[in-house]
Amino acid sequence: MPQLEEFYPYIRALHVLAAALWLGEAIIVNFAIYPALRRNHKEVKRLHVLAIYRRLFNMTTMSVVITLLTGVALVIYYTKGNLLLLQGSSLGRTLIITSVIGFLLLILHVFEKRSIIKLKKEHRTKEVDTEKFLIGLKWISRITVLGLTMVFLIMLNAVNPII
Repeated sequence: MPQLEEFYPYIRALHVLAAALWLGEAIIVNFAIYPALRRNHKEVKRLHVLAIYRRLFNMTTMSVVITLLTGVALVIYYTKGNLLLLQGSSLGRTLIITSVIGFLLLILHVFEKRSIIKLKKEHRTKEVDTEKFLIGLKWISRITVLGLTMVFLIMLNAVNPII
């Protein structure tokens, strides 16, 4: 039976790839989609938001889930199942800090999902406040970019100390 050690490089690569996709999606929303949408007419905005953002959000959700699951697997591997070991090393404390940031971004993602569901319901009644949604989208994507960039920099520094 294969041991977790055999899968570690693949799990870690998948974790980094999924997190990079999540960051990339947030960057695309922040610097491409949001600026393009806010310049359009109200009806065009509404149609584009519903068409583009729903699909992009589903991709982001997959990235978030993969990042979360592989992150849990990596922590279990690193601690051999004893989470108290995280307190005893600087890498362990770094994992705690980055996990908390990731969890907070996950909560933000759930709130984002709720706003999309609300937007879809409003779309059926034609009472869509696209401007309000786009303002929320702007701030959520900026917070996500900042948070994920911090996680990447913290983890890079933990693996190969610069600071």
